[in-house]
Amino acid sequence: MDPDFTELRCIKHRLLDSVASLHPAMPGESALRRRTGLFVVPSRSPKELLASASEPLGPDEADFPVSVLKATDFDLDPSKQRLCQLWASLGLSPGQGPGSQTQNQEQHCLPQAARTSVSVQLNTEPMVRVAGGLLRFMERNRTQLGDLDGPWQRPCVQDVRLYSPADLLFADMQTLTALQVFSEEPHPSMVRGFARPREGLSLCGVLDSLVASSTGRAMLRRWLQQPSRDLDVLQERQDAVQCMVDLVRSSGAELVRDLHRELREVRDLQALLVRIYGCYHFDNVGDWRTLVATLGHMSSALELLQQASKLRCSNSQPTGRSSLSSFLDGSESAAEAVCAVEDLLKHILDLEGCTNSSDDPSGHGGSLLDASLVRVRTGVDRQLDRIRKQYRDIDHYLTEVSELERERLASQLAGTGADVSELRVILFHYFPQLGFHSSLPNPLAGTNLGEADAEAMEALKQEGCIPIPAEDWSYQFAGSGRLFYKCDLARRLDGEVGDLVVQARELELEVLLQLLERFRIAEPQLRRAAQLLAEADVLVAFGTAAVQFNWIRPQFDVSTPGLLRIVQGRHPLVEATAVSHHGFVPNSTELGITFLSSDAIDNVRDAATPDAVERDKNRVQVVTGANLSGKSVYLKQVGLITFMAHVGLFVPAEEIQLGLCDFIFSRMPSCETVALRGSSFNVDLSQLSVSLRHATDSSLVLLDEFGKGTRAADGVALLGATVQHFCRWKSGPKVVITTHFTEIFRFGLVSTDEPGLQISHLRVLPPEEQDVGQFRGEMKMVSDSSADGNGEIGVAYLYQLVPGCCERSFGLECARRAGLEASVVQRAAEILAALEQGESALSVSGSRKQAQPPDAASQARSAESACRLVIDRLCSLDLEDQAAVRALLGFVWAQQDGLRVAGAGG
Repeated sequence: MDPDFTELRCIKHRLLDSVASLHPAMPGESALRRRTGLFVVPSRSPKELLASASEPLGPDEADFPVSVLKATDFDLDPSKQRLCQLWASLGLSPGQGPGSQTQNQEQHCLPQAARTSVSVQLNTEPMVRVAGGLLRFMERNRTQLGDLDGPWQRPCVQDVRLYSPADLLFADMQTLTALQVFSEEPHPSMVRGFARPREGLSLCGVLDSLVASSTGRAMLRRWLQQPSRDLDVLQERQDAVQCMVDLVRSSGAELVRDLHRELREVRDLQALLVRIYGCYHFDNVGDWRTLVATLGHMSSALELLQQASKLRCSNSQPTGRSSLSSFLDGSESAAEAVCAVEDLLKHILDLEGCTNSSDDPSGHGGSLLDASLVRVRTGVDRQLDRIRKQYRDIDHYLTEVSELERERLASQLAGTGADVSELRVILFHYFPQLGFHSSLPNPLAGTNLGEADAEAMEALKQEGCIPIPAEDWSYQFAGSGRLFYKCDLARRLDGEVGDLVVQARELELEVLLQLLERFRIAEPQLRRAAQLLAEADVLVAFGTAAVQFNWIRPQFDVSTPGLLRIVQGRHPLVEATAVSHHGFVPNSTELGITFLSSDAIDNVRDAATPDAVERDKNRVQVVTGANLSGKSVYLKQVGLITFMAHVGLFVPAEEIQLGLCDFIFSRMPSCETVALRGSSFNVDLSQLSVSLRHATDSSLVLLDEFGKGTRAADGVALLGATVQHFCRWKSGPKVVITTHFTEIFRFGLVSTDEPGLQISHLRVLPPEEQDVGQFRGEMKMVSDSSADGNGEIGVAYLYQLVPGCCERSFGLECARRAGLEASVVQRAAEILAALEQGESALSVSGSRKQAQPPDAASQARSAESACRLVIDRLCSLDLEDQAAVRALLGFVWAQQDGLRVAGAGG
């Protein structure tokens, strides 16, 4: 099937490229603990397979972790037995599943119940062997996989699914971190050795605050870690989110809030089951109380979901079927199972009486009424009720027994002349697990020695001073001011009555074990209900975020995999944290859109058929611009919107159409650490290499300031070659590149006519173009940050993406805003001016002579230069761009003195 192990290598690189290099193992750390990936293979595998499985990801990487099991662990019969035991532990009975199976059961390796209960049809022998071998591996390594109590199959394995990498969008952890899908912040207590990192400003953090339950948060992270390419899954999620949005914006807002409140009280069912199954003595009444309360809130939440579906049906299309219907398939049976289990637990368990000891008249307390033990209600078991009644009446019973023992001893002492009045101090007691005892007052109770003096009691025992009322009395122990004995009557009571507490507890355990077996039968339905509510919790958060941040539903075009059209897109995190009253400036993105150049349009007019004109796809976008102009924000905005669409989220834009994406590759600034094998520039090259090797026409590649980590000439050369390669790549990926290396176009390293290339920049207004705001009072588009602390006008950032290349980076302006010393900035300006004029920077002294007043010749040259600048701007002016017109007027107003000189001289 795969003689060259090509698929094996593809899966390893597809899923784990960059993971091992970005997260290397610590010394002595197990591969299971790191969970970066592991191959499980039988020992009799071909040497070629073992070599391919352990092949490193890169030339400088360690061998890939491989676990070799005995070949017998993959035998067919043991594998079938393990799988059948798994289904039995999940409460699946024979014959369960769809009744429409018409295939011959002998053609399958597993019985009908097993085949119909899993997500993948295990109808071939290799699949059964593989699944059984994996179960054996998990059983042997469950300590490293996680600390689990009780039978590991129930809390660890819930289903067997066939994993297909083609159904997921792949983005490595470095890309997810760069896009701020996840962003962990260290907790202050971590320096003391405890506490976990918390989620910082990220997409997960924004959505996590809207999720109610812990299971919902876990489901949210799972969806964000596994974005889907399955169109059916994405449309189902989008339909459910649209339903939530409609409910929040209509009369169902209160219902959604009630659902959120109920989900907030739902605890992690799987963690509860792990603790309940692992506690064999049923001394965890708190967990059972939490379970009953959780089931109650689950039942209420499922009922609210049904109401939401019905409300949506009444407000939606005439068909009467809402967008929640497919999502809620099976919810009715799950709700019935939850209600049935909740009623069963409330009928059998006495969770309120566990802390009530008012029915303990003996005052002994004891294990029967231990507050930590799970108790059974009265009326469930007759024999248990009888023993409990005996225990409640034991004080009266012990009084009668004490009287019988006094009468027996009095009859024995009748002929001896002894004082029988002292027998009135004899009492009988019952101690759980110790049985019945008779007692006398301790003669040391009133002395200074006291009964607690063990040496005194031992001396009293050796001297034979312990009173023995009769021969059948044997001393046992002392306590509470009395001496306790075993007599024939006490021994007889132990044999006939027995230990009431132990008997009652044994009967309770039998009832509780039967209850647990009935609970396990309904466990799959409970897990399904818990998963349904976790998904509903995430979808409610998605809908709330869509309403709160004004996100819209993306439209997928499966016929055009390379399409990405975003109209007025916004960065969700920057927009959510924007403090300026101007808000976020949106920008549009068009990648994979067929366009016609001006020359092609002229040819179309002359051509007989428009199809004769060759069309290019706008796949590669190079974005230039000044520092602080928002290039990186725009780059991450494109990647984040694409990622959000593949999770099922609505996205921040006015309109979006895109094809299904398989990879998101990135080269963005990463966290530098000595654990990485290589320099930062080497890491950047490795990331680019991965994208060049594995990108397809459905992929998205994001390159932010590539080439900065080396000599400028080398960086320009690498960037130019990369851009040219992407442009000439037939069926290549969508690419967004941000850079300051405009030399690739200025020096002709990359032609602006390359196929599929679009050059854009983010607009800024230099200081000389901002005077129009003072002249006409219309500088509303200029950011408030255009003025520094001294009131001087600086660069105004408009954050608008427009065609063309920006040659100026305004790095000195950025340094001034960053608070760099004025002398340093001034000296840098002098050096920059010298470099631009071709002079030697060393010849430029910081203490230059004061400039002399300009003479007539210099004024004439300045006037001529001003006139040429005005003419050049007029020739390239777009009259439909009002901002550019206002900027030109401002520039003319600023140069009015020079223009007057030119007019006077003319």
